[in-house]
Amino acid sequence: MRTVFNTPPSPLNDRAGGKSLDLKNNSPVIAGFFIFGGMKKIPLLLLLFQVVCFGQQVDNVSIDSKIMGEKRELLVYTPFGYGEATDNTFDVFYVFDSQNRDAFDLAHSLLAYQETGGKSFIVVGIVSENRNKDMLPAQQTAAYREKWGENAGNADRFMAFLCNEAMPYLAAHYRVGGTRIAVGHSNSAAFVLYTLMKDQGLFNDYIAISPNFANDEYALAKQFEAFDYSKLLQRKFVYVSHAAEETIQGWEIWKTGRERFYAFAGQSEALKKKLDVVVKSYPNEGHWSTYLPSLQNGLREYFAYEERVANDYSSETYSVTITVVVPDKDDVVFLTGNQPELGNWDPGKIQLIRKSDFVRELTLKLHSPALFKFTKGSWATEGSVKGFQGNIKIDTEETQRFAFEVLRWNG
Repeated sequence: MRTVFNTPPSPLNDRAGGKSLDLKNNSPVIAGFFIFGGMKKIPLLLLLFQVVCFGQQVDNVSIDSKIMGEKRELLVYTPFGYGEATDNTFDVFYVFDSQNRDAFDLAHSLLAYQETGGKSFIVVGIVSENRNKDMLPAQQTAAYREKWGENAGNADRFMAFLCNEAMPYLAAHYRVGGTRIAVGHSNSAAFVLYTLMKDQGLFNDYIAISPNFANDEYALAKQFEAFDYSKLLQRKFVYVSHAAEETIQGWEIWKTGRERFYAFAGQSEALKKKLDVVVKSYPNEGHWSTYLPSLQNGLREYFAYEERVANDYSSETYSVTITVVVPDKDDVVFLTGNQPELGNWDPGKIQLIRKSDFVRELTLKLHSPALFKFTKGSWATEGSVKGFQGNIKIDTEETQRFAFEVLRWNG
């Protein structure tokens, strides 16, 4: 079942011109000013509502899971412009504990206001009616097996549901990109870190807000200490935050658990080679109030990491051929990107060679990875490339020929 409803308009999720609606008074609100309207103003109200919600949507998806033996709910947010950008894919943030709808709505709302290099994202909310049963792996100690009982031991099965049912469904019904970022809080934060060691391909990067390192005699911290980091084929971003959890009665050991992980992450050369770990402390926040500042800062750190990676390329260069199909036979095409060989983002420096009426091509030596865009000589004439949103990224070590299609030019 797939039920579609529009995201309730609010200042946080409206990118259609700073408008919101006061539904209580049934009156449009524009830039903080009320237009008081009664029944005679309903057409204006409906028109404004359509403008506000244009392009943003939340789908309520129900999956009949054979793995979990029950129906599972997902919330899927598609961003502003998704309906129009039919040739683009969108990377995905997975927000766990979205049975707390505020957590899901906060995530996609905060994403709307990040410096993302022009990218927008799909946000998937993972709903758990019994979060501990989903998130907790098999307990290794008798005391914790007794504590959690049947509400533990299902984490691997939950991972299998995500990998084999939820993600294939999303790939079949949405234009999802290849990057998946997991967001969790408390036990779901511990779960997303657990997936890093159990299934390295499930997520690319991780935002873990106040994860429980203390559970099961510090099992998660011990797993990080014992993990073989050579299994990670690509570098990953890991953001971990904490609040003043140790001030909660019975939670004193949370501090011991996280400090054990922090010490290992700071000392292990094997870990540092594969994981870019960012740790943030919020000593004036509680376990719940930390969610908003932690998530906001986690997103900022993630996009700062993405920018660092974009400018961190190999010292070696590799010969590659870039071919692009253009919409008009008279198009003059330039390539601009993140290294001197690509003009260091000068939009009118590196011109492609005309091969035929609608094909332009260039062979050159590039560092890896290479990030670039196509233009007609200025940023005002940037090209919209089929299958890509924002910068095009290629690994020049693995492949020597790349083909693209420009659908249209800005301006």
